Amino acid sequence: MAQTAKVTKLPFLDSTILRGLVFGTKVYKSHLAENIGPNRYVGRFVRMEFARSVIVPLINFFNTLSMSHMKTVEEAEKAWSHSFSMGEVKLLLALSASIFDAQKISRVDPAKKQRGLSALATTIKALNRELRLKFKDPGEDRTMCARGQQSLQAVSVEPRQARDDLNRILDEIEDVKKCRQSCKIDSFVASHSKEIGRCIKAAAALSDAKANDSARKMSDKLQLVLSDAAERSCATCTGTGDAMISVSAPRAMQLETTDRSFHLWCGAVKQDYRVHDGELKYLNGLKET
Repeated sequence: MAQTAKVTKLPFLDSTILRGLVFGTKVYKSHLAENIGPNRYVGRFVRMEFARSVIVPLINFFNTLSMSHMKTVEEAEKAWSHSFSMGEVKLLLALSASIFDAQKISRVDPAKKQRGLSALATTIKALNRELRLKFKDPGEDRTMCARGQQSLQAVSVEPRQARDDLNRILDEIEDVKKCRQSCKIDSFVASHSKEIGRCIKAAAALSDAKANDSARKMSDKLQLVLSDAAERSCATCTGTGDAMISVSAPRAMQLETTDRSFHLWCGAVKQDYRVHDGELKYLNGLKET
C-alpha cells in the first residue's frame, strides 16, 4: 500500500510526529493537529523511544543540576553541552524556555537552583502525563515492549525527593536486562518473520548509493534479529526502530511520520502510511505575511 494523501484510517504516530506535536513550534503543532486530527495513537515501542530519548536525558540533566558543585542552571547547561550527545543538547535547548525562562527562573542566580530543579521535575512529570493522556494506546501492540512504560505520577517535585523518585524511574528504564526478561521480542519475531524478511529483501534491492547506507545497516541488524535470538536486545530493537515500527503498526491504521525511510519499510510490509514535511521544511514553505 502506498503513501496516502490524507488520513483515511486512524493515525498511528511514529516518534517524529509525536515529538512534533509535543515540542514543535505553535504553528507546526497546529499544522500537524489539523492534518492528523484529534485521535492520535502511539504504540508501546514509540513510547519506549520517547522515554529513552526524552525522559532519560531530562533526568540525567536533573542529576547534573543536582550536583553540589553545580551552583547555577547555567553551569549545569555548560557541563551538559560538553558531556552529552548533540540530540540531548538540542532537546534541552528546546525545553529551556518553557522550563526556566517562562517561569522567570534565573540561570545565573545560585539562589534559584532549587526552583530550577523543582521546575525540571514538574516538566518531566508533565511530559509523561501528556504522553499517557493525550495519545491513545491502539489496543494492538505487536512488540509488547516492556521498557519505558512507567508512570511518573507519583514523582515528587520537591528537589531532594524528586531526585530519589526520578532515579528509581531511570534505573527501571535503563535496566535492559530486566526489560529483556519481560520482553516479547522472541514471539514477535516468530509471528512476523515473513514481514521482517520482506524488509530485508527490500533493503537488499537498493542501489549501492551512499544515501542507502543507513537502510542497509538497519537491514543487517534485522537479519541478526531474525536469525539469532542471542542478538535480540533493547539495543538491536533501537537500531532497527523504523523497520520495527512498520512491522508492528496495526494494519487497520495509517502510520504518520516525517521520516522518508518509511517509504522502504512500509512499502515492504504493505502498511498504509503518510510522510509529512518536517518542521523546518514546513516553516520554510510558509509565505511571509
